[in-house]
Amino acid sequence: MAKIQKNFIKGRMNKGVDERLVPQGEYVDALNIRLGSTEGTEIGAVENSKGNELLVQLKFGGQALSSNARCIGAFEDGGNETIYWFINDPTNLISTVTGKVDLIVSFNARLGSVFYHVTSTSVLNFNSKYLINGVNLIDGLLFFTDNLNPPRKINVNRTYLSPVSGVDNITEQDIGVILAPPLNSPIIEQFNLGGDENYMEELFLSFAYRWQYEDGEYSAISPFSQTVFSPGPFRLNYSTFDNAAMVNSFNSVRITFETGGRNVVAVDVLFKFSTSQNVNVIERFKKIDEGWSDNQPENITFTNKKIFTALPAEQLLRLYDNVPRIAQAQTLMGNRLMYGNYVDGYDVANSVGKQIDLDYDLTVISTPLSAVEIEATKEDTNYNIGISTEVEDATITIDFGGLDLIEGAQIGVEFNYRGSKFNGDSSYDDDGTQPENTFVFTFLFNLQRDYLNVNDLASSTEFKIAVSEFVDPSVSSCFDAALVDGTRGSSLTDIYNCQIVGRPEWVFDKFGITETNQGFGITTSLGSDKIGFTLPALRFNKLNLAVDPPVFYNPPILAYEYISAINGVGLYSKDASKQSLHSNRDYEIAIVYMDEYGRSSTALVDTDNTVFVSCSNSIDQNNI
Repeated sequence: MAKIQKNFIKGRMNKGVDERLVPQGEYVDALNIRLGSTEGTEIGAVENSKGNELLVQLKFGGQALSSNARCIGAFEDGGNETIYWFINDPTNLISTVTGKVDLIVSFNARLGSVFYHVTSTSVLNFNSKYLINGVNLIDGLLFFTDNLNPPRKINVNRTYLSPVSGVDNITEQDIGVILAPPLNSPIIEQFNLGGDENYMEELFLSFAYRWQYEDGEYSAISPFSQTVFSPGPFRLNYSTFDNAAMVNSFNSVRITFETGGRNVVAVDVLFKFSTSQNVNVIERFKKIDEGWSDNQPENITFTNKKIFTALPAEQLLRLYDNVPRIAQAQTLMGNRLMYGNYVDGYDVANSVGKQIDLDYDLTVISTPLSAVEIEATKEDTNYNIGISTEVEDATITIDFGGLDLIEGAQIGVEFNYRGSKFNGDSSYDDDGTQPENTFVFTFLFNLQRDYLNVNDLASSTEFKIAVSEFVDPSVSSCFDAALVDGTRGSSLTDIYNCQIVGRPEWVFDKFGITETNQGFGITTSLGSDKIGFTLPALRFNKLNLAVDPPVFYNPPILAYEYISAINGVGLYSKDASKQSLHSNRDYEIAIVYMDEYGRSSTALVDTDNTVFVSCSNSIDQNNI
């Protein structure tokens, strides 16, 4: 019998002809063969193709996945010889809560090891009808989308918390591409710290913050606060016709912000000038270093005395992360992640899906600015710090009777004092001049609650802290005084102490009225509408400059200085905020809807969405 040999030179399957008429080099059918590559034979040979081999048996809760488990997506990382699988098991009996389990797993062919990245019973929410075709790996971040859930990402170098008793320990925020920004602006409180410096005297500032997430990504910036500037009472300079009170009454700001969830590792506190679009970073705070908990308010003190770095200009316009709600396609283009066939935005509809027709009315609310000035009376005071001395006009008393002492109102005192006398060691005044220390300052106090009467206000803890509590200037820097309960270091006494200047060889070390280290005196009585303010006397200790380093004499050589009032004025305003809309202009009001990620609708308006503030309202506080 002759040997028949077929040479498949063309290597082409031809099912279109009768098997008896197959041309040379073609064949009709084949099973388990491969062409054009080899597994140990000559190139171009037809050979059997090897079958699949089980590499790993995936498990959940110590047991193999059910027979209904399906791989709904895969991604090959050839450089690292790793393949990633997206698994959906809709009938897993171990998952007692939802009856299903989803996994993201990788297998390293070089090491032969399997790694369970994410295991979820509810959050991943895979579905075998929605295949994951869009997958990209960028710097250890695996991005994927399935057209059912929001676009997701995981860090392949990290293990995510597994379910406990069938309940997920991850949330959408752990795996979502979109990053939730702070939705609330920081809370701003102005106050004065001790020291003459006021780096905010003529600046209009607003504040914000942003979060840094654990994969090094930053959220969008929070809404900015209202502009921070509190002018003093109106005072006209008749030589220039300028409002001389248009300087900031405060030199410090307490900024309170939210620390963010467990994925947030750091907080950047920011500010911007009203005259610039640059956003400056005050400081970056790492939560673990500061000992901050998640989702808690924290605060810092800002004095504008440092040099600050600036964020890139485009961050100011990044109001939210523009990530679609769902997307079918995903790819990389020009080093940028892009989505296709996506759903973006929301329908503005009610709970039954009916379109909402906006209908709102606008009204201008004009409120008279009820600022009241009250002339103070002056009284003599006996001091017993060191040497008993009576000082003329050392106390000013103000009658706050008949005023509404309600939350949100503001009272104040304008102090105008100068040195009047001294006693103690006569060498303190060798040149025979009078003491030189002065105290010219406007103290403002925002009422934090409703008060029954003036005595209730003057005897309250918060008022005493604001006026009389102090940091000892002999042991602490005035300007950088440590804060206690958010108030210490900024009281009226601290501000007074930090303005005191001693003469050569003399150091200011103590102060008081009836004893040393005693802050501003507050005098009031039950049923009285008057509050008296007494400035502490000052004690100076002489240095022996003949030794190096200089030391105080032993026994000490002491001198005392006393300060008297030239005049004083009490201030009252029913509303601490003087912010008002400009008059003689129209305002247009719109409504914007936002989701929990800050994604916003366009500005939606009613047909009657404008309102006019007339010139006649210019003397009032105007709101809409």
